Amino acid sequence: MIQSQAPGYPGMTQGLTVTNVGQAELIVDSMTTSGAPYTAPAATIPPARFATSDHFNEPVTFAPTGVGKFTGNFNVADNNPEGVVSANVALCGEGVLRGIRVLAVNNKGVPLAQIAKLHLQSKGTAQSVNINAQNLPLSGVPTSCDASAQKQYENQGLPATDTANQRSSYYTLAVTGGGKSTTVTFTLGVSEFKTIVVTVK
Repeated sequence: MIQSQAPGYPGMTQGLTVTNVGQAELIVDSMTTSGAPYTAPAATIPPARFATSDHFNEPVTFAPTGVGKFTGNFNVADNNPEGVVSANVALCGEGVLRGIRVLAVNNKGVPLAQIAKLHLQSKGTAQSVNINAQNLPLSGVPTSCDASAQKQYENQGLPATDTANQRSSYYTLAVTGGGKSTTVTFTLGVSEFKTIVVTVK
């Protein structure tokens, strides 16, 4: 899974490992993606060769122009005259804006069914943030590539903190659930999205 800031940022690159599991040498004649928002370098000329069990790392870039879930695929092929050999790898990325996704859990790591109260406040950001929310139920994240992803709160419209002066620019996040409360602090870069797991104890 790849998460990327969008839109207006160059995206994120993640290495994809390709291993020759065949019984003969792999000659990489072509490497392609299904298209935007995914890109990857093309095969070299002359083509690279990999012995059985050898592998290489291919950088795949995910650069969405909007938010949401984006699926695609990466294809590598050996155009052997005796028969083309190819393989497809499924790709999935989530385009996100600057902000946070919050998952509150108990001291055993089990997600809380509901957050009773949430208070998000900023200090030293360009725009002031002071959010109070109540009774936030646990829910799935349909835009995530992780089918098991869960959250109780999400905000993709937060201003960045001043990373050069973190002592005077930061966020506090107070979460109450199950009769207990926990407060955490964090910073947020100009192109950053964070999943914050809060252990309420």
